[in-house]
Amino acid sequence: MRTRGSLLALAVTVGLLVLSASGPEAGALGSASPVRIDLTASAHPRLPLGPHTDLAFHVDAVAGVTATSATTATASAACVGCRGEAVSVQVLYVDRAPTGNLDNAAIAWSQSCVACDAVAVSVQVVRVSDTDILWPTNRALAVTAACTACGATSAAYQLVVAGSSLARLSPLTLRGLVAWASERAQQLHEASDAGTALRRVRVVQARSLQSLADRVNTELGSATVAARTRLAMGAPH
Repeated sequence: MRTRGSLLALAVTVGLLVLSASGPEAGALGSASPVRIDLTASAHPRLPLGPHTDLAFHVDAVAGVTATSATTATASAACVGCRGEAVSVQVLYVDRAPTGNLDNAAIAWSQSCVACDAVAVSVQVVRVSDTDILWPTNRALAVTAACTACGATSAAYQLVVAGSSLARLSPLTLRGLVAWASERAQQLHEASDAGTALRRVRVVQARSLQSLADRVNTELGSATVAARTRLAMGAPH
């Protein structure tokens, strides 16, 4: 398994493998259609009736085909006193995939409002086995515009580990993962309310992801391939 840092070498290697492949097994793999798996949490309150929260969680498995996964959380606040919170958690098992395209994004914005707040948290945990090429991307965006006492904070956490094709997270750990993501959202709300500097928040959240990686690797007997944290905070108004 390799990331895009060695793409040129991979292109040559994969080309050689395709040219030299023969027999029904190689043909079966090549004829399989790519699989796309999307998961989105979306929270966009329009009335200040208390916090508006959307939580999306799913576990998926893909084997023997090119896999594209997009995990997204989007939240906004556009009314007086509105508070939107979106939390998306996707766990994906990818086995024997020629290519794994892994995209994780968290987006939050507040605009034209007073005392409003938006938080988006997206968590993508992927266990891979016998996968040739990985394209992991992890993004966070937060914007505030034309608002007063408003906040917008987003965080994207992407964890990719390599392990046995039989390795699966336990139901207890899966529940813990959802709780972990919700806790991150609460911490971001608190950081926004207190006006905490982005640099400090980034350090704390990176440590949290490392703790999560240690727990996942211990349970799966896996090793970390990528552990990425991206945070964004809208300019205070």
